[in-house]
Formats: sequence, C-alpha cells, structure tokens
Amino acid sequence: MTPLPLVPLPRPILTPRPQAKHLIELAAPQMKRSTVVGAGGRSVEDSYRTSYGTFLKRYQDEIVERIENRVAAWTQIPVVHQEDTQVLRYGLGQQYKVHADTLRDDEAGVRVATVLIYLNEPEAGGETAFPTSQWVHPSLAQTHGANFSDCARGHVAFAPKRGDALLFWSIGPDGASEDVHASHTGCPVLGGVKWTATKWVHARPFRPTEMIASAGGGVVRPQPYVRDPGVCYDESSQCAEWAAAGDCDKVGFLVYNASELAPFRSMV
Repeated sequence: MTPLPLVPLPRPILTPRPQAKHLIELAAPQMKRSTVVGAGGRSVEDSYRTSYGTFLKRYQDEIVERIENRVAAWTQIPVVHQEDTQVLRYGLGQQYKVHADTLRDDEAGVRVATVLIYLNEPEAGGETAFPTSQWVHPSLAQTHGANFSDCARGHVAFAPKRGDALLFWSIGPDGASEDVHASHTGCPVLGGVKWTATKWVHARPFRPTEMIASAGGGVVRPQPYVRDPGVCYDESSQCAEWAAAGDCDKVGFLVYNASELAPFRSMV
C-alpha cells in the first residue's frame, strides 16, 4: 500500500523577520546542550542530537501567544494541549538523527502532532527529512529536492525558510498507533546556523495548571520569566558614565546581539 502524504507543503505561520527574531532573542541567553531520553527516562547528552535549546513558556508574551493561537487554529487542538515552545539552535555540523516525536506524558497522553517552525535559513543543509515516507507525486521530488544535501536527497524533505512551518501527525486516525512515516531527521547544517521553534501537541491537556485561569475562565498571561534581550536595559552602574563619555558611539565598543551568529558585534 502506498503511504499517504505525510505533510502538506510548508505554510507561513510567522511574520518572518520580526517574530522569528523575537523568539531567537528570547531564547538565546538560556540555550543549553540538547538532550535525549536515556536509561530510566533520564535526560542525557548524546551525539545522536547535538543542537542547543531551551523552552519558552506558553503565553509568555503577546508574540508567543499569537504564534500558539495560530498553531491551535491550524491543528484544531486548543493551546492547553501544547507543550512550551522549544527553540533550538543548530551550528555547523550539528544534527538530530532519525527519531519519532511520540513521547508520552502520564496525564497528557501521547504527542499526536508536531508543528516545526523555521526561524531562519542556514546557508546549506539543515533540511527536515522523512526517510520512511514518500512524495504523493514524483514531480514534487524534482521541484523541492533539486538543491538538497546528501542527507535529504531522495527523501521527502523540506529546506528551512524563515517564517514557514511544517505540521505532521505522529499518531494514526485511531488515536493510538504510531505513524511510522512521521519518523524524521534534522539534517546536519553544512553552512551557517539553523534556528527552529517546535510545538508538540498532546492528546489531552498538557500541565493545564501551568496556564493560569482567570475568574472568567480565560487564560491570564504570566509575566515573562526572563527579560527580553531585544530591549536595552542599563545593567551596569557605569552605563550613564560610559554614555556621557561617548563610549557607546565609539567603534569597537562591544554589545551583545543574540540574533547574530557571533556573540558580539562592533558599534559603528
């Protein structure tokens, strides 16, 4: 039996530059080495997954809320079923080998769907490939696969495009059986860097007490748990002195810029 098409073609879900940049800048100061589930359910570092990542809380701010509402509208499953947003950064050569997203939570049940959002476009590589699936029409392999890396070539795969998202279902229509065609890999980045945001959606509400309900039954957005690095704050007692002396306008004065590939840039 020929497998059904696994995913629709990518669709825009962000206002590409401003919203993608906002997510990167929220996540960048908190990034840690990604882990996999090891023996006894412990999180362990492994060469199978070499990215860096962090989580942004649901409804953390208005932009995160807007994106989560779009994901809910697309999947037709309420936001309360979503996990927090996982933001990942893949540097040169980093990857996530073939895996399935079907982790189970004792209360929320299995992850039924994944929405993978691309926050930027690496120079080469970094495709999302589905090696056990196949295109619904052979012509799509030519249209979409002409410039794929070796990892993605010959497979159903998508190259990152900032603002686009993929939706794929990990569980079959019976609500229980795993769809083997949803196994996928994050191909190695061969040039530049890749940033993504992932929303996993569960069969039942995921830790609903973390989403504070108001008296009217709506959801109250909690205060952001970190400062937005995209906004300038005077963190040092010497800031006023530096500004008065004109240091901030000097070439070579360094500031942190979370959205660039390097951790610092020169002010000019």
